[in-house]
Amino acid sequence: MIKQAKHPTWIYVSLIFMILALLTFTFLPLVSSFLQADFLSKTTTAVSKAQQSVQEKYEIEAQGYQVVLEREPDNQSALKGLINARLNQNDLKGSIPSLEKLAQLNPNASDYTLLLAQAKQQVGEIKAAEGIYRALLKKEPDNLLAIKGLSDLWLTQGQPQTAINFVKRYLSQARVASGSKPFPDLISLQLLLSEIYVSQKRFDEALTLYDSAIKIDKKDFRPLLAKSILLQQQGKTEEAGPLWQQAIDNAPVEYKDQIKQLAAQTESLLRVN
Repeated sequence: MIKQAKHPTWIYVSLIFMILALLTFTFLPLVSSFLQADFLSKTTTAVSKAQQSVQEKYEIEAQGYQVVLEREPDNQSALKGLINARLNQNDLKGSIPSLEKLAQLNPNASDYTLLLAQAKQQVGEIKAAEGIYRALLKKEPDNLLAIKGLSDLWLTQGQPQTAINFVKRYLSQARVASGSKPFPDLISLQLLLSEIYVSQKRFDEALTLYDSAIKIDKKDFRPLLAKSILLQQQGKTEEAGPLWQQAIDNAPVEYKDQIKQLAAQTESLLRVN
């Protein structure tokens, strides 16, 4: 996750690839003031018509799926289609009833429940989102995505210590359970807690956890990558360099190029800032 600011750009590394945004917004580019007024008017009109045409298309799709659902309320293909149409219309709230239905129809598939919690959170239904996460964790106490989702929710609500204490509790349970079937793997939880520490600029605590994770499994590229990014952001490029290379060497083939690109991007952003 990259957040650009006047100060050095901080890149938050997370083990978990969650849906970062269910709703995307399209921003029209700003037109320079030297453009002729008639050209600007024509361009704006053309764009407006194009957008209207696309929105009409998605509304027709949505109406079609609704007709199907009137006959077959449990038709999951139609529910997914309606969700997609509503999201394309930038109507996240309108997609929630269909998400709720999908979650109800698939009680053993946590993905729909997680998406529902994310959607509720994004439309401001914080208590509802928290309740969904808690219910899922009661059913699946080792669901790492739910742990992250709930901790992220508290962070967005300005309750970082609540998030920290919550993840710490799971981390303690994972350490105790190391001799049997554990809660989510120890390194994953350490990375999650480290991510929270970094977001709060508690960098020393994050680095301590990265070091602990590296000791647990020297072949795991994730803590190596996270530590290298943090060190480089702190200006410790000589320390970060070898860690970048170790992360690249240890990473699965499908991630190697992404890590190389991230290293180059981080270096470039630091030069700019």
